[in-house]
Amino acid sequence: MKSVLFFIGYMGSGKTHAILKMAEMNRFETVDLDRAIEQHKGMSIEEIFDQEGEASFRAMEMRMLKHLVISEGIRVIGCGGGTPCIAGALDWMKAKGHVVHLSPPFEVIERRLFATNAPHRPLLMNANGGKKSAEEVKRHWVSRNACYADADERLLKEPGKEDFKRWELLLSESGSD
Repeated sequence: MKSVLFFIGYMGSGKTHAILKMAEMNRFETVDLDRAIEQHKGMSIEEIFDQEGEASFRAMEMRMLKHLVISEGIRVIGCGGGTPCIAGALDWMKAKGHVVHLSPPFEVIERRLFATNAPHRPLLMNANGGKKSAEEVKRHWVSRNACYADADERLLKEPGKEDFKRWELLLSESGSD
């Protein structure tokens, strides 16, 4: 069976950067799960959350993840921050490949999420439509870390060249395209 490399972690942890770097370095097709859902639905994640709710989005997220791996043969996937929190999702990913938890310190995530040019994220908004405080986001980050705890690997720093080469080797050893 061909192995899949899954990047998981909180919003702003660097999952999209990691899959873009993997795409630059090797021959394996990469997909950002949130972007794949947006393309499929023709709506932004924010619009899906607003119109269909988080529960519907999570079900769609799991269906798309399975489709990308089983039907499309994608080998490198940057998952949404909540993907591993879906019941059974992390176990399914681990059965299909290698799961890397990108886990920079909260201060790094906070800086990225609250930057003026940061993308709009529905889970950063409170019920009144305003942005959540850093304290609220940190509480959510702490709770989400429980979903990531059983990943195959936890990286506490920005991935370096040696990490990407190791992951490329892992994919190459599990079967080529």
